[in-house]
Amino acid sequence: MLKPHWLVLTLLVGTFTSARDHSANWIEVRSPGFTVVTNSSEKQGRRIALQFERMRAFFQQAYPEAADDPEAPVFVLAVKNKDQFRALEPSQYAAKKALPLHGMFVRASDKNYILMRLDSEAGKPYPLVFHEYTHLFLREVDEQLPLWLNEGLAGFYQNTEIYNEEVLLGEPNQQQLLLLRQEKLLPLSVLFLVDETSPYYLAQKKGAVFHAECWALTHYLMLKDYGEKTSRVQEYISLVKQNVDPVAAAIRVFGDLRKLQRTLEDYIDQTNFEHFETKISKKVDDSRFQVERITPVQAKAMEADYLAASGRLDEARSLLASMGENDVAASGDKFVFPSLQTKPEMNSAAAVQGDVPCPLSEILQGASARATEMVDNLQRFTATEEIEQTELKRGKRRPSAKQLFSYVAEVKQGPSGAFWIEEYRLAKTEDDSAHIWDTGTATFALIFHPREIGNFQFRCEARTDLQGVSAWQLSFEESPDPRKSFHQIRIDQSVYQLRFKGRAWIAADDHQILRLQTDLVAPVPQIRLQLEHLDIAYAPVAFDKPKFRVWLPASASMQLKYRGRSYERVHTFKQFQLFLVDTEQTVKDPSPGPGA
Repeated sequence: MLKPHWLVLTLLVGTFTSARDHSANWIEVRSPGFTVVTNSSEKQGRRIALQFERMRAFFQQAYPEAADDPEAPVFVLAVKNKDQFRALEPSQYAAKKALPLHGMFVRASDKNYILMRLDSEAGKPYPLVFHEYTHLFLREVDEQLPLWLNEGLAGFYQNTEIYNEEVLLGEPNQQQLLLLRQEKLLPLSVLFLVDETSPYYLAQKKGAVFHAECWALTHYLMLKDYGEKTSRVQEYISLVKQNVDPVAAAIRVFGDLRKLQRTLEDYIDQTNFEHFETKISKKVDDSRFQVERITPVQAKAMEADYLAASGRLDEARSLLASMGENDVAASGDKFVFPSLQTKPEMNSAAAVQGDVPCPLSEILQGASARATEMVDNLQRFTATEEIEQTELKRGKRRPSAKQLFSYVAEVKQGPSGAFWIEEYRLAKTEDDSAHIWDTGTATFALIFHPREIGNFQFRCEARTDLQGVSAWQLSFEESPDPRKSFHQIRIDQSVYQLRFKGRAWIAADDHQILRLQTDLVAPVPQIRLQLEHLDIAYAPVAFDKPKFRVWLPASASMQLKYRGRSYERVHTFKQFQLFLVDTEQTVKDPSPGPGA
């Protein structure tokens, strides 16, 4: 993807000026794959939808293995002039010397947005959005597509020209060529191994050379395949999918890499570049597009939704606040981003029931004592665990896969007092489906342990009733210090710190932890992790000798959006066997807890 745009969208903090001309006529054009909202004419709105549908039809023709469209819907917000576009674009690009933007692609957890400027000064808005739409489409085809080729194909297709059913492919990118003629190329043996954690991908200057070289190499290979009627690019992809090393696969398919490097350098220096033409075999029927007029209030709500989707939540909330409650209600829930209206802020304190003052310090001390008791007294526990995993495609649940495990969680404690929990699973039933594995369910309650609690900021939100149990509802957020990170994810040999926030429900009488919910503070674009939502319900397990009761996870559900795919995983625990320090007891299934 075009990395600078992604970084801007996720990290931007700025001020918002509402887009002008909300009194203008706004229309919505719905096609099978896109929803276009514009303040231009119906004819223009139809033309935009038609162009994107033709690109979609071409991709489906070129990659027939992609049976489905991208899971999240694609919304196109097309505004008529520079002022309206600048109200929505990142503020960095509004500076006098900034490279002007004419189009932008934004990915959110539940949708995708394309922002376009339509006036004659804007030039072509399609290359950028075609680039990102290529990523979106190819992600559905194959998650294992090597990074260099993923970026190279996106660069190759971004200059696509579509005239009715005629498609012109392979137009050269003069800006990339100029850069490559001025900079030293990466050795191909390095290029083929670059991943999303590499400085060649993340650093601004190195990343620009990487993207440009990916485009040039892909352009050369695609045109060579077309001219010689070969399929070397596809052969390379097939080998990589068979877990052949990317460099070894390239040598087998493309030959001597040093010779290929020299050929690429000569290719970049040439003055004339070939292209090729093809046709879309399936005609796109725009007569079936649905058109309706929307109110200025609905258009304003969509702008707020776009800002929220691009990470500019404060500006989105300001825009909604300027509309007034009646206008927001009148706009309906068609475009309003869910986090703006249905989810209260994690750091805002809700009203306490009955105006009872919240003894936050006492609650935290009690919860900390419960966590300490578990670490000091519980050596390990075993259980039968059922894991059910479901993949969601375009909001529809695919058939789920269930598997039973013998589960063991063991508390380890070092001489210094440091502790950790190790988990083990042994499959009791077979399951051949692919899984996203998660561990650490048993550990999250230990954020209240004295060694960890200081790394979180807590706020008391409410005194509430959790299925008959009086409980305090707290919100929390982890410190930004990566050295103290509680939660991590490992991909191959790389480790990423996942800073999280959430809510906890603590029993009012004995301060047991009844339920926990966690979310990422922010997505992790380096690994395309958009969402990780965890909901853990605890239930009591009692001992007779010695008299002791511990609350352990009875169930845990996870919602995950990773690399463009959505998953749900539900863990259920039963048939506990607990091992206390110097004793052992077998117990029945836990009593139902209020969080279950």
